[in-house]
Amino acid sequence: MKSSRRKFLAHSMALTLPMIAPFSPDDSGLIPEDLLAELKQGIANNRIDKDAVKISLFTKHVQWLDFTSLANLLKETGFDGADLPVRKGGHILPENVERDLPLAMAAMKKEGLDIHFISTDIQDADDPLTERVLKTASSLGIKHYRMQYYYYDQNSQCRPEFESIRTKNEEIGGPQ
Repeated sequence: MKSSRRKFLAHSMALTLPMIAPFSPDDSGLIPEDLLAELKQGIANNRIDKDAVKISLFTKHVQWLDFTSLANLLKETGFDGADLPVRKGGHILPENVERDLPLAMAAMKKEGLDIHFISTDIQDADDPLTERVLKTASSLGIKHYRMQYYYYDQNSQCRPEFESIRTKNEEIGGPQ
């Protein structure tokens, strides 16, 4: 089946619409008829996995909460889990990751939640905290993390900047 960006976006909107607005497959006008028919067929055949999309809260703005209170808040407000900042000034400090990340995960699991993602300061494989953070996250089943941003030096040429970033990412094992 040939796909296009337009069709991908339309399908994405059709599948995410129930998350942002009350929706019934019988609603008309919200979704083009061909997509509505496909959505109805997917629901009828149980091809749309309701567990495939998990909604996490980025906890930066509530990091004053302890892990138990955070898990309770997420559960009460209908989130599936958390995106925890594991960085300087974050919910979990990188130097305390081996102690605190398992505690956070235990609090989440107790409420039937998960930590789907961590936001980090990771940018350099030679930083001793990089390995500690990634190993701890991996041991807990956390597969996704956000690295610290790279900043472009506007006074240098593009190619050397990109090569430097590629080298750093290869050393960490991140995207190239």
